Parts: sequence; structure tokens; C-alpha cells
Amino acid sequence: MVLKENKVIYGLENAHYAKLTFGADGVPTYGTPVALKGSVELALEPSTNSVEFAADNDSQYFAEDENNGYEGTLTIANMPYSFRTDILGEQLDETDGTITELSDAKFSPFALLFQFDGDVTKTRHLLYYCNGSRAKVGSKTGKDISGVEMSFKAKQLVLGDRKVVKTQTISAESAKYTDWFKSVYVKTESSGK
Repeated sequence: MVLKENKVIYGLENAHYAKLTFGADGVPTYGTPVALKGSVELALEPSTNSVEFAADNDSQYFAEDENNGYEGTLTIANMPYSFRTDILGEQLDETDGTITELSDAKFSPFALLFQFDGDVTKTRHLLYYCNGSRAKVGSKTGKDISGVEMSFKAKQLVLGDRKVVKTQTISAESAKYTDWFKSVYVKTESSGK
């Protein structure tokens, strides 16, 4: 397979979420990805923890940076009811047409899937373990549309003997690329190291 690399990336699209649950044995499982229509903007800031240890009369004896994932914001046209109920724990009552935010709601972790366009191919991404927060709500007079912004953290997730944060497809020719938004990709030993 020939890997073709983008020179530039642009254009966010195809945002999806997949609910993450943990079994009694601590093994993570994902629901089927659900589209978050109307992707507007995604911003990810790396989160790093520096560990330093001084010894031998104050010299730096050991130093290491730990990958703590990302802190991010996702802006979409409007927050779908499915995300509000599946992830933010809101209660939808179709009999009286209401959706209620509860002060004691338990948020669910989720995977975030999305793609960026590029000059050669559309690269598809996956953040394995995200924790969202309540979305910012607001509007203005008229039709000045700004979208809904949600802050979240993408953390490390233990999958087998590895700690993972993010993965992406880099070849539009692979079967995994075609199926990217059908299920959350979890690399197995037979898939490679």
C-alpha cells in the first residue's frame, strides 16, 4: 500500500461520538458511532505533565514528559438530543415534548471520531476516551448563527497492554478507512504493533 501524505489539512467534517462503557472486568466497549451533524470547529490543545527528579546536590537526575491527552472544544451547529441523553444524561420525555437537564446527571465518557480534509486525502481521526462538559448556550437577535460549543478532555485509555489517546487513518485505500464511522477502531495484536 502506498501512503500519500497531505501537505496541508483543513475542513472539519463527519464528527461522530460513540458511547464508552466499562464492563465489570474494566474492559472498555463502544456503542455504534452516532453523527454530530453540523461540524463547525474543533480545537485540541496537548496536555502534558512534566516529571522531574533532582538528585546529586540539585542536578536534574531524571526528567520525563507524560502524554495526558488533549483539552479541546468542539463547536457544532446544534447539540443533538441523542448526545444530550446518551452522554450528558439529560432526560427526554417524548410524551410531553421536553428534555430536562438534571443537576445530578452522570456524564458518560465517549470516543470522538472526525475527519479533516487535505490536499491529497481526508484523514480520519479517533480520540478514544473523552469526557464532555455541559455545552455553552446562547443566541443573538436575527439569524447570526454561531453554533454550540462544548469543552472536553481526551485522556489516555488502557487497551490491552497499551495506553492510547488518538489514532488516525492515513490511507483512503484501506478497508478500515471505508468503515471508520461504522465502529470504533481498536487495534489488536494481529493488526500490528
